[in-house]
This record gives sequence, structure tokens and C-alpha cells, in this order.
Amino acid sequence: MVFARSNGSGGGAIAEEDRHWPRRIRRDVQAALSCWRWPYVTADAALLASELVTNALEHGCGDVGVRLYFTADSVRIEVRDGSYKAPEPRTADPWDEDGRGLRIVEELATDWGVSRDGTTTWCSLDWHPLIPTP
Repeated sequence: MVFARSNGSGGGAIAEEDRHWPRRIRRDVQAALSCWRWPYVTADAALLASELVTNALEHGCGDVGVRLYFTADSVRIEVRDGSYKAPEPRTADPWDEDGRGLRIVEELATDWGVSRDGTTTWCSLDWHPLIPTP
């Protein structure tokens, strides 16, 4: 999925008209993973995707692209934000309202990183079923 950000998003802010995107991406990821019958990673993958989209809206430029890649044992989430500046995790103070997104990604994802050109942040989750899938 690719969507255009409004002019007010970027530079550390998300415009009111773009605030629905992280929620929509969360729902789309949940729907995709339920179709693939991956219930054990659905909630984490949806959260990770929405955190990466939020970061892309706040700090990127241009269109935002979201991709999911499925393998036999993992799902990879990629979010392109158009910025050549690679994101870096911050340490948020307890009273800060934001600044935890990439720390959440670090904690939940099996692996994560940034493309060489800095425009795409990705993360992956391994699929470890508790019971065999049909």
C-alpha cells in the first residue's frame, strides 16, 4: 500500500488529516495475517506496522509505502518514508508523550533495520506456532 501524506506531516508532527493512517495500517495488517492464519504474531505485527508508519509520517517526506512479505517462518514489514536520514531509537523520559516507537520495534521484532539509502525501515517477526496449522 502506498499513500500520500498531507503537507502538514513531517518535521516531527502528524497533520490531523493523516492521523487515521497508523490505525488503518494496523487493521490492514491484522486482516492480512488473519487470512494467512498467523494468529500468534498478528497483534505484534499490527503494532509494529503502526509504529513504523507513525515514524514515517512524523519524520519522513513524500509518499509512505507499506509492504508485508511472508515466508514459511516469518513476516517482514517494510515502511518507506522517502527520507534519506536513517531513524535512530531515542530514550524517552517517563513523562514524554512520544519517542518510544523504535524501542517498541526493538523489543517486539525478531530483527529490524534500515535500508542502505535510509528511506525504508523494516522489521520481521518469526512465526512459531504453538499448534500446527491446517
